[in-house]
Amino acid sequence: IRRLGQRKKEKAETVLFFYGREDHPYSYGKDLTFKWESPQLLVEGCDGLLVTCGPLVAVALRAQKLLEKEGKKITVVNHPFVNRINVDFFRETLKRNNNALITLEDHQVVGGMGPLLVTELLKNGIRPRFFPLGIQGVGRSAHLASHLYALHGLNEEGVCRAFWHLNR
Repeated sequence: IRRLGQRKKEKAETVLFFYGREDHPYSYGKDLTFKWESPQLLVEGCDGLLVTCGPLVAVALRAQKLLEKEGKKITVVNHPFVNRINVDFFRETLKRNNNALITLEDHQVVGGMGPLLVTELLKNGIRPRFFPLGIQGVGRSAHLASHLYALHGLNEEGVCRAFWHLNR
């Protein structure tokens, strides 16, 4: 746990990171930069926007490769600050991506990153075609998160199905 908010007039907050048992990539590209409280553009496309964070970034990038083999180019964004939404970034990115938005999270969809993002976009007059991927109903335990991701459709195939659902 790291205490944040030591700058003047800033409220302190607690951040906790837990990644489970998987072996996550150290980096997703050698030329990528990371700006605190900003979304990170990982792959630029034009057929749809896939927003994710944490351990599902690797899943999103594999799904992007699968869709690319089918002739579709999706934008992949790592959005680690789920409650700090850069509306201008998402407005412009959605314009370049057919206004199609898929969110992918290893959390309940209700109250998760996708609804937070879409609520903020709607408040700002942005109405994307939206497909949330996350846990529906009650979660479970497993030895590996990848087993749970497959069970809940939070894998490459689930992302591809969501993409084709939005674009039928």
